[in-house]
Amino acid sequence: IEGVLLPSRFTSKESRNDALALLQNLHIPYREISIEPPLNGFLDTLQYHPKEVDLPFENLQARVRGSILMTLSNHEGGLLLSTSNKSELAMGYFTQYGDACGALTPLGDLFKTEIYTLAHHINKNREIIPKSILEKPASAELRKGQKDEDSLPPYAILDPILKELIVNKRSIKETAKLTQQEYSFIEEINKRIHLAEYKRKQAPLILRVSEKAFNVGRYIHICQKYF
Repeated sequence: IEGVLLPSRFTSKESRNDALALLQNLHIPYREISIEPPLNGFLDTLQYHPKEVDLPFENLQARVRGSILMTLSNHEGGLLLSTSNKSELAMGYFTQYGDACGALTPLGDLFKTEIYTLAHHINKNREIIPKSILEKPASAELRKGQKDEDSLPPYAILDPILKELIVNKRSIKETAKLTQQEYSFIEEINKRIHLAEYKRKQAPLILRVSEKAFNVGRYIHICQKYF
């Protein structure tokens, strides 16, 4: 196993320190490659220099990272692991050809809240995963001050809804009643799940650990009439 740090102008000092602490605790070798030179090369080539960070700029950062990692994989023969989880996959909160690059998604069948539970279990005897990683707000750090909750409902609210809709195959009405949320709120989440199906079809393989995993026993037609 080898770790690759891929910092950008938006990578916080705290995130880098947390990553280094985790690598040290797991005795994993690593290398560090700044994405700024290739990122600036793309921006200059495209003559694309937005005054404010927009979605294409965010996605470009992820795709530069994906290209670097895939090249390392090709050159050195390593198997690239995708970092997506079930919550992000459900909502389409990942970048095609970016953080979705890889051959395997080990955490792809675990909701975000389940991953935190697993992390706390790993730490039950001693702190292996730095406590600060588990306490700070989740962020892709693709722009200044970014948090997952800027684009998604809080995972504590989102994950129970996703579990009912995906794993238990509940209707929107049933899910709204069981989770005590507004019907329109559940309807919007369900819509986002369906709209992201084309992205999941192109995502790496997922290790199945639940009753219903994406791409394993859950095949949804991409071309269909919704609602």
